[in-house]
Amino acid sequence: MDQADLPVVSSTMHPRVTDDKDKRGMVTSVKAMMSAKAGKNSEAEATIQHAIEIGHHTFYNIASAYALMNEPDQAMKWLQATADEGFPNFPLLEGDARLDNLRKDPRFIAFMAQQKQQWEQFGATL
Repeated sequence: MDQADLPVVSSTMHPRVTDDKDKRGMVTSVKAMMSAKAGKNSEAEATIQHAIEIGHHTFYNIASAYALMNEPDQAMKWLQATADEGFPNFPLLEGDARLDNLRKDPRFIAFMAQQKQQWEQFGATL
């Protein structure tokens, strides 16, 4: 998504989805990523906290928002939670540009090595 697209996407999402329709927090967590990408870190942080409150299927988007805000400690915490909760998707992690701020972090490098090994084991057993 291009930075120029953010106001258009944000304006179409904002008023239409309420908590009762976003029970798992996915839309809210996407809003957090959009705020982070736009450099609105305090807005992103508040939206992340709200996403956590209303759903647990948001961990990857939360990790991505923290990576976009260049907060590696929080990003790594939520990436690990993503994998622990059953979303160990190595190809997605490997190619997701939203995680680029983490690519040189030794923790991310170790995490990715672990995810790659697990992904290859899954492939060999399926």
